[in-house]
Amino acid sequence: MVKGKFISVILILFLFSSFSQLLFAKKDKYEKWLKDEVFLIITKEEEKAFKELKTDKEKDNFIALFWAKRDPTPLTEENEFKDLYYKRLEYANKTFTYGSRTGAKSDMGKVFVLLGQPSQRYTDTSVRTVLSEGATSSHPEVWIYPPIPELGILETIKIYFVDRGYGYEIDASLTQPKVIQLLMGVPQKLIVNPGLKEIPKYQKKFIISANSFEGKKIEEAISTGQEHEEIPIEWKTYFDKAMNGSTYVTLLLKYNAKEVPIKKVVVFGRVRAEDGTFEDFMKQTEPLIEGDNALVYAGVPAMPKKYKLYLGLKDKDSEKYTLKISEIEIPNFWTEELIISSPILTGNVENIGAISKEDVSTFIFGQFRANPRWEMVFKRSETLNFLYKIYNFKTENKKCSILTEITIKSDKKAYQLPPDTSEMEVPEGSNQAMVGGYPIPLNLIDPGKYELTVKITDKIANITKEVKAKFEVVE
Repeated sequence: MVKGKFISVILILFLFSSFSQLLFAKKDKYEKWLKDEVFLIITKEEEKAFKELKTDKEKDNFIALFWAKRDPTPLTEENEFKDLYYKRLEYANKTFTYGSRTGAKSDMGKVFVLLGQPSQRYTDTSVRTVLSEGATSSHPEVWIYPPIPELGILETIKIYFVDRGYGYEIDASLTQPKVIQLLMGVPQKLIVNPGLKEIPKYQKKFIISANSFEGKKIEEAISTGQEHEEIPIEWKTYFDKAMNGSTYVTLLLKYNAKEVPIKKVVVFGRVRAEDGTFEDFMKQTEPLIEGDNALVYAGVPAMPKKYKLYLGLKDKDSEKYTLKISEIEIPNFWTEELIISSPILTGNVENIGAISKEDVSTFIFGQFRANPRWEMVFKRSETLNFLYKIYNFKTENKKCSILTEITIKSDKKAYQLPPDTSEMEVPEGSNQAMVGGYPIPLNLIDPGKYELTVKITDKIANITKEVKAKFEVVE
């Protein structure tokens, strides 16, 4: 009996010990993530917020959002920054570890993880560093990095390291203080999508086939820098908030319907950033006819920054095409500031019911589509519809309060519409928007050229923004 009890006690202790180890390991993965993996790039605010989380689900969501904020292409599931970071971390721990001190926690390892391989590295035999009082001196190792503008490094920098017996540390007596300050600012610069509040909903990236007619023409334009024009075109850009920190860009194209009587066209193109990231778009469509003008449009979501735009228009039934090259800077809607989408002026708004994938554009307002116009000239018999969306307004008790004031001015006259305050419940979410729209009967306005100004005031935040648009009224 005694022996049996002893075995039972041993078994219970063993099971309890195993359970404790599993429980500890489960809890320890978050501690390990914080202290051994992201300690170099997590901000103080993020670390404080993470430590306040209670549940595993909250922590897992935090980690997913943490990496998404640093993902240069959050529209796709692949996170290039995260992959590169862990590769650098592994290399640093293998290469710069000294005794019990892991390599990524040495200064040399930290710099490598943050900046990657230096463009040059050498031992400076012209300089000696005194390690400590009474100790021998050492020649420092020098790492040189070219400018890295996206990290706030605008000129070539030199970093001096000295081996003090426990791994290479930055020599502050030789490394310029401003370089050390730049290194301290890198973690904040790595956050490229600070406005993200939710884990991104990934979409499959659309890429024009390199073997297709359109793909070949884009690659040809990239390699040669040469444009091609068989169909003379003009275009305008419109911007709106999209998903995952991106901005939706709609490109409205115009060509002469009489000179080029094409019934179906393909709008295609690419926005390409200096870092090589790109987004493709292609749409087969029929033109809207506006007098002599044929109008078509296509769009693409892209991260806010500067791009080279390769914009093409092709006859669907032949190889007749145009491809233009231009610069485009895409604005950021994912800030904390009140912001308004590109305003749309039109004489025709239609209810299209359910929105299909092909309908997505800045001309869509809920279930309504504003048919685009090129010439901002309206007859007095028409109604001018002025449409826009408001983002990043503040809420109080889940309600917003927006004051709208509209003024229409010409050189001779001014019209003031009655101010309107909208107070409504707002669903929670980072992509919340308010649609603004006003039909203005033009038979009340004299013929002439006008500027329309819409002043939007967020009454809770006490912030005001304006949007303007010009139009002409004729008999």
